[in-house]
Amino acid sequence: MVGAEQMNLGVNAVVVVREPISAMEELQAFYTSVGYNAAITENCVLVSARSAGEVVGLVRLAFEDGFQLLRGMMIAPAWQRKGIGTRMLHRLSEFMGSQAVYCLSHPWLEGFYGQVGFVKMDEAELPSHMAARLTDYRGRGYAQVALRRPGS
Repeated sequence: MVGAEQMNLGVNAVVVVREPISAMEELQAFYTSVGYNAAITENCVLVSARSAGEVVGLVRLAFEDGFQLLRGMMIAPAWQRKGIGTRMLHRLSEFMGSQAVYCLSHPWLEGFYGQVGFVKMDEAELPSHMAARLTDYRGRGYAQVALRRPGS
């Protein structure tokens, strides 16, 4: 993780960028470091936040079974609540296009994702693989809501 001397650079020194798929190994290591174990696939759009070159946040737009999904919004604990997630979310939204995008989220983040057009949706309308994932998350004790950013 980023050391205290780098934290002193402040949040203004954080750069939010689209990552090339060639950075997948480094980005997967970041996910592992924050306890997120879902695998990055080669068909993802990856947006990271970096401070002094080190990954401090990551989110991805995944393409699964013909659907776009916002997945894996993770910020290193020392960098949370500083607006980095908001910057990453807005940057990722530039790649969402006109197709609907789905997201499973903690209920308290509904407004956060609403910044780029996500709204709570009827769970009966979830793609089947996402409905199964939602059931799995809830079975493990995670409160989750289904969100969708409607296509245009």
